[in-house]
Amino acid sequence: MKPGDVSVTVYNGSGVAGAAATNSSTLAKAGFRTGTPTTVVARSATTIQYPASQAAQAKLLATYVPGATLESVTGVSGVTLVLGTDGSVAKATASSSASGSGSSGGSSSGGSGSGSSGAGSSSSSSAAAATTDGIPCVN
Repeated sequence: MKPGDVSVTVYNGSGVAGAAATNSSTLAKAGFRTGTPTTVVARSATTIQYPASQAAQAKLLATYVPGATLESVTGVSGVTLVLGTDGSVAKATASSSASGSGSSGGSSSGGSGSGSSGAGSSSSSSAAAATTDGIPCVN
C-alpha cells in the first residue's frame, strides 16, 4: 500500500489557526488524497481515527504522523487525522514505525494520561462517535 491509496481528512483540534490546512498540504505532498480540512473543538492528543475496515490505511498514515495514536472508531466513514495540542504534525516522509497502535470505540476524553504515552488503548467498544452536521465531535 502507498499513500496514494489512502484518503485522509485533517481536523484541527490543536488551537493553532491553519494547522489542518498545513497538515493536509504536507500529506498531499507525500501522496495522500486529502479532503477538506476542518476545525473542531480543541483536544490534547493527536489521533488517527478510522473504521475497522481501514486499519491498514490508518497504520500507513501513522508512519507520517509521529506521536499520533490510532483509534478504531465506529461511526466514522474514513481515515481522519485529528490534530491535538500535543504538537504532533504530519511529515512529508514516513518514519520507521507508528507510535500508537491501540483502538477505542468512540472519541477520547482528556483524562489523565490519555494519549500522552502513545501506547493507545487495547480495548474496543461499539459506541458510535458523536457527530455534528456529519462531522465527528472529539474532545
